[in-house]
Amino acid sequence: MGNIFDKLQDNLFNTINNVFGYMVSWTPSNGDPAQLAKCLYKEPTEQYKLGEIDYSPNLFQIEYKNGDLPGLFETSRAGGMEQVKIYKIGSDITTALTYAVLKPLSKWDGNTLKLLIEKV
Repeated sequence: MGNIFDKLQDNLFNTINNVFGYMVSWTPSNGDPAQLAKCLYKEPTEQYKLGEIDYSPNLFQIEYKNGDLPGLFETSRAGGMEQVKIYKIGSDITTALTYAVLKPLSKWDGNTLKLLIEKV
């Protein structure tokens, strides 16, 4: 049984994902079945450029909870050439954008996984 702070973190992450999350799909390169999860999606903006905050016009990010999209982080870390599809809010399943996973990162808490991605 986790402590109260772990439960609060989990509830908060779920709430933020439900409100602001984008649907992301991943079909593992090894042929396993596709997976879906809601993730937080960040794309570079002029505000990043003006604020001199790690701005790169081709660098995008997704963040998701450990346990969502199982295997994606580990496969990417092992050097797998993985791709994800992101469905923009208000779009249908036919208008997904495809991104290649460049680098997997784990936030300090170990429960939040982050992927640096690039448009394919």
